[in-house]
Amino acid sequence: MQTINPNKGLFDKILPIAGALIGTTLGFALNFSSSKVKDNKSANNKIMCINEDIDALEHALNETAKECARLVSLLIQRSPIVGNRLPGSISGLCIDSYFIDVAHKYSRNQRYWIQLTLERLKEINLKLGNRSGQSTPYERSVDMLNLLSITIETARLCRMIKLNDYIDHYEMLSHLKTIGTPTEDIAGCDLAINNVNLENASLGL
Repeated sequence: MQTINPNKGLFDKILPIAGALIGTTLGFALNFSSSKVKDNKSANNKIMCINEDIDALEHALNETAKECARLVSLLIQRSPIVGNRLPGSISGLCIDSYFIDVAHKYSRNQRYWIQLTLERLKEINLKLGNRSGQSTPYERSVDMLNLLSITIETARLCRMIKLNDYIDHYEMLSHLKTIGTPTEDIAGCDLAINNVNLENASLGL
């Protein structure tokens, strides 16, 4: 007579269930791990694009500052300005698109500076799009100096974001020299600033 082992029957019943549970758990773990890797890769790619945007913004802002200085120099000489090399606008497309997804990857200060940079860019673009209302060389020089000032300040913010460290206020003429602005344009800005402080009394533009 064949002996019946009750434990064997129970084992046979539990084995498929245990196998299914292990398989489900393993599958979930593998899917979770794969999803985590993809999320990390996506976040790293977004951070890379944002950082490249900040580099590009700093360069564009410094180039805009140099052009502002050139135009100011022409204005105080009453030289005709046939055209200029100012951009139509300056923007950080990747920052606009990705920053909200990876903001937690940046320090508290960096988050604040990035938000401040975006606000400053709106002001800069408003000024870039509204340059035809000034009727006199003096009014135009004031407008251009204001654009120069906010452009340099925003370039400073970009540098602070990159370094994750505070930088003292950029002095306008010193920064223009640092970024390679021609000496005659720096001198022109110096004269224009003094003229504004004297309410156009020194140059009479």
